[in-house]
Amino acid sequence: MLNPRANEVKACWYVSQAQVQELLHKSEEDSTILVTPWFKMIAHHFLYKWWASLNDLSQFENDSEIHKMAGVPTPILQL
Repeated sequence: MLNPRANEVKACWYVSQAQVQELLHKSEEDSTILVTPWFKMIAHHFLYKWWASLNDLSQFENDSEIHKMAGVPTPILQL
């Protein structure tokens, strides 16, 4: 059961891969369909690989690599 924080999540539901693809496509054309940039990047870089491997996710376990995703600026640290 999902129990998201009300101040962080407006809505959630279970969807198929095709429905996620359709939602992301529609969000590019319709500014009233809001999808976080983080979800878009995770979907583009990881989600479909994970989805295709649901029967055996062992290849993704203990991933210690820091993944740099296009579109995410490197933070500037000021000490």
